[in-house]
Amino acid sequence: EIERIEVVEGPASALYGGNALTGVINIISRSPNRPHAPSSQQVSAMLGDHRTNRAGWSGSGQLDGHGWRLGLEGERLGRFDATEDAARAFKVHASLRGGLSRGTSYRLHTGVSRQEGDVSLGFLGPATELGSRAFLRTDIDHGPWHSDVHLYGGRKELTSAPDAGETRFSSGQITLQRRWQLEPGDLVLGGEVRRDAV
Repeated sequence: EIERIEVVEGPASALYGGNALTGVINIISRSPNRPHAPSSQQVSAMLGDHRTNRAGWSGSGQLDGHGWRLGLEGERLGRFDATEDAARAFKVHASLRGGLSRGTSYRLHTGVSRQEGDVSLGFLGPATELGSRAFLRTDIDHGPWHSDVHLYGGRKELTSAPDAGETRFSSGQITLQRRWQLEPGDLVLGGEVRRDAV
């Protein structure tokens, strides 16, 4: 599901937001099909020892001039004694892109995942971590203007551990930018509002 990975050394906050102080590793997912591109589907499966298996499906295509991409993946990893699972995960993600009007385009990405797995707490012993995460991101470009809204949240719970409890976390970010094409490069000015909570 990854199209390419960009590594930017040094400060890049003007392009990537307030947390890009010392560098950026930008993982770019495959985009939905562009207009007139053929639809595609891919199925994958893996089987292994100790009840290890993974299966996934992804597809992309066009719907009324809007490109879409959808992916599903599930995996299970058994313990070495093969009596029960050591980890399980299920993931769903979707992308949609297209034009709203002349000169205005949008991209929408969303996904959810649920995971369960064994973790070690050092001298406190083993525990089981249960967690779920969800995200929603939308980008809108209109001429030299760019805006995006990014929402992320989830929960994590440790069971079979001392003082086990549930942790909820969320993050919301709104960004607005304006780009000017200058010689020999571009000038980008913008603002960002962000709220993180645990």
